[in-house]
Amino acid sequence: MEETNLKKCRNCTYDVKKGIRRCPYCGIVNPSVDIKDVFQMIFIVVLVMGIYTYFQ
Repeated sequence: MEETNLKKCRNCTYDVKKGIRRCPYCGIVNPSVDIKDVFQMIFIVVLVMGIYTYFQ
């Protein structure tokens, strides 16, 4: 199974490469980032901060 490096833009729904800064079609910033990715990153940051402060 081959994994593609494309995601749908959250604004215009065109296929764009993962990790690009702006959509080449509509110009929105971070077109491939969705809310799930944001919550995962927040969870990881809070977890690391909690572990760090616990062992200080």
